[in-house]
Amino acid sequence: IQRMLIPKTAPQIPGLTITAKTRPASEIGGDTFDFFVKETRNIMYIGDSTGHGIPAGIVMIMVDVLLETFIELESTLRGMVIKLNRYIKPHLKPSMFMTMVLLEWIASENKLKWAGAGHEYVIHVKTRKGEVEAIQSGGLAVGMLPDIENYVKENEIILEEEDFVILYSDGIVEAKNIVGKIYSLARLKDFLKEQTGTEVSTDTLFEKIAIDVGRFMEGQEQLDDMTLIVMKHSNKTLAKDISTEWKSN
Repeated sequence: IQRMLIPKTAPQIPGLTITAKTRPASEIGGDTFDFFVKETRNIMYIGDSTGHGIPAGIVMIMVDVLLETFIELESTLRGMVIKLNRYIKPHLKPSMFMTMVLLEWIASENKLKWAGAGHEYVIHVKTRKGEVEAIQSGGLAVGMLPDIENYVKENEIILEEEDFVILYSDGIVEAKNIVGKIYSLARLKDFLKEQTGTEVSTDTLFEKIAIDVGRFMEGQEQLDDMTLIVMKHSNKTLAKDISTEWKSN
């Protein structure tokens, strides 16, 4: 069931190319992502449930199904996150919750909107300026409190041609090597500054990040799920299907 919920390929969205993959640390992981292309709306999310195994998988399934329902009922991302929390909280144990970022791409305005729920940073690579900005996603994890209305805000960034947006789970930046050192957000930002360019595709950048993380770990066991989404804004990019299968490096 979990494999069925993870999309097999990234969707074709006007103005965006997307490479998205997840690699669980155990048979059933807590990381997830999905895309909802509904008429004129292009909505996506990345999420990270507490723990691993069946409980994390159950939270993942509940979030995915409810989100698809609330897209039809709510006009704002903030409203979707608030309603998702309200419905899911009564069905979870106190130790069960999910951090997430829910996003919507407005192609006509080159605008990416998002509402955060205690997840990792949203990284904006301003390719032509050579700048990398890590923006706090904000909010509080879904399922942590009965009402998170005061914590949820909508944010937005305008993407210039060839800009990248990177989304990830903590399994990436908290990956450890054999001496216990973590990969870190700072290393990821430095790496992106060196490796991004107007000619670089999302597929290529994804592979470069995955290889760098793997080399950093030096054979250390993967202790947490890893999810990475690389998006690039370009009205010149040809649409293509990109598999979400994460191969070992």
